[in-house]
Amino acid sequence: KVEWSLGNLPAADAAMETLAVEAEQLAAKRVLAMVLPARSGVARHRGDLPRAIRLGFDAFQRTADEFEKERVLIDLASYLSLYGALDSANDALRALEIAARSQEVRWSAQLNLLSLAARTANEMHFETYRRRLAEAALPGKLQVDFLLDTGKGCAQFGRLDDARESLAAGLQLAESIGANQRIFEFESALEALNEAKAASHRAAKRPEQVAAPDDIAAALQELLAEVS
Repeated sequence: KVEWSLGNLPAADAAMETLAVEAEQLAAKRVLAMVLPARSGVARHRGDLPRAIRLGFDAFQRTADEFEKERVLIDLASYLSLYGALDSANDALRALEIAARSQEVRWSAQLNLLSLAARTANEMHFETYRRRLAEAALPGKLQVDFLLDTGKGCAQFGRLDDARESLAAGLQLAESIGANQRIFEFESALEALNEAKAASHRAAKRPEQVAAPDDIAAALQELLAEVS
């Protein structure tokens, strides 16, 4: 993790792989459960989403602690969404929304479902989650994420005034809590909104999807069915 924090992803990857092999040989299940999520995170930052998904799913299957298992599943859903396997990402997030033990994880799942609804041009689902989260007592960081995703989603659906209101409020909150990376994202989104204002409204298009690996897709469908 030190190598990762320094930006040396190849060295971090190699060190974690060595540790994972040794933990496997020693049947050190707890160590392996700690290493696998980190390996999936490194793979994601190296741009290898198929490997990140496979390692993330392996981590989900091997993690015994239920709270940690939920955090691993949130990451897996994020990787699936970035990869374009939106149906499987939705299955994972819906399962967490229904059954997660932690309120913060349930909120995180709903935030991801809000973003997913915008990406798939589903305005009805987007508005459902927007209203639900607007009434929640979100902690600062999640509130910042909510305002950013709401602003981007409203802009995508042509609701430019709503988008500006959300982005302006989010920028103010991000500045007050020192969320520097988010500040840049708000500023970029507001700049894009200014450019969009002069353009005619264009209907949001559903992105082309890909499929998750069969075993992962089937496992997440089964998980959602169980908790439902």
